[in-house]
Amino acid sequence: MVMMRLHPDMPLSRTHLAIATVFLMTAAHAHETPGAEMAAAATRFLDSLNASQRAKATYPFTHSERENWNYVPMVRGGACLKELGPESRERARDLLKAGLSERGLLTVDSIMALENVLHEMEQSAHRDPELYYVAIFGTPGVDPWGWRFEGH
Repeated sequence: MVMMRLHPDMPLSRTHLAIATVFLMTAAHAHETPGAEMAAAATRFLDSLNASQRAKATYPFTHSERENWNYVPMVRGGACLKELGPESRERARDLLKAGLSERGLLTVDSIMALENVLHEMEQSAHRDPELYYVAIFGTPGVDPWGWRFEGH
């Protein structure tokens, strides 16, 4: 370990205090961890919903809906983007941004846009880029918790 003094006349304990202060100030301004960022985005999403939408979007972490995964077009659990206002849709997108890379977010956008093509090909009401659902399991930031964005 290398120890250095910021100023030769400054006692070592003050040096440690100065370094610790700079470190804490830097940490306070650093980005949140991905988990904390997702929890904050999930909380903002939930806060943007009305009572009815929030009831659809939230489940206890142990609810069986958390394990209900499907890959076919159908009505799903959670708050449907089609039923959300502009602010809530933006908060849902922020949640996706917190959990995905830039490429991952582009992939989601591309898949959702393809719903229009599939709608024309299949003439199916289930093919709609707004028929995607956001579900929050548990309380964001309180372990265990999770979220799901699902549609098709």
